Amino acid sequence: SLKLVKMKPELEASAIATAQMVVDVEKEKAESIVLEAQCVKEEEAAMVIKRDADIVRQECQVELDKAMPGLLAAQAAAEKLDDASIREIRTFTNPPEKVAKVMEGVLILFKERDLKWEKSKTMLSKMDFISSLRNFPRDEIEERTIRTLDKHWICSDAINEEDVGRISNAAKNLYCWVIALRDYYKNSRNVAPKKEQLAAAEKKLDDARRSQQAANDMLTGAQRKVAEAQQRLQATIDEKKRLEEEMKRTELRLARASKLMSGLASEQTRWVSTVSTLKASRITVIGI
Repeated sequence: SLKLVKMKPELEASAIATAQMVVDVEKEKAESIVLEAQCVKEEEAAMVIKRDADIVRQECQVELDKAMPGLLAAQAAAEKLDDASIREIRTFTNPPEKVAKVMEGVLILFKERDLKWEKSKTMLSKMDFISSLRNFPRDEIEERTIRTLDKHWICSDAINEEDVGRISNAAKNLYCWVIALRDYYKNSRNVAPKKEQLAAAEKKLDDARRSQQAANDMLTGAQRKVAEAQQRLQATIDEKKRLEEEMKRTELRLARASKLMSGLASEQTRWVSTVSTLKASRITVIGI
């Protein structure tokens, strides 16, 4: 049959295509497995980095917690000051030594070199003096400033909170402000390195997460390619199966047709023989 002759190469081509598709699918699956393993490694690495970052973050918070009381105390002391209390200090022409000493501490924190009372009065006269205390850049305090404070002020036996409070409540609040910022600095010195470590750890974590996301994206793409290859393979298998079934049906029809033709040929032979016999019988009858 011409149809069978035509279908045979189509079926062979389909079989070859199917075999190649199987190879392609297995290749895509292998690549997907490799990428999946890579994703697992990236995820595990990110988890380790996150754990390290969390540890640094906790350590940073511990140091901040140590420094916070000093900060809160400084803020509380500054909040107790008002214009009237500042005028009270400014009115001193020759201030008590302890009051002058308090203002020296304030001047030192503001990085003033001139620690004389006239300079203190100038600072106290500023309209934004109280505001400058409340918004003091506490995280910009330098070590040399604290060294100067310790050397010329804190270590002095001539000044303490109780004695200053007996003279001036406003001076006492300024004293508490200076002491609180000094304590904040000393307790927060370890915060800056921890913050740097935390920033580095978080950057490393961000990099790891980006790498993990890139690996996941590659895996998603590979899995999509596997799914598409499997769809193409299934379509090829279905087409091969269709051709095989069509060939079987065609071969069956041809076998039936051949059998029918063979039967008809036998019947034709029998009829020819019967006709010949009848003709011979007729001649014999006529010749009687």
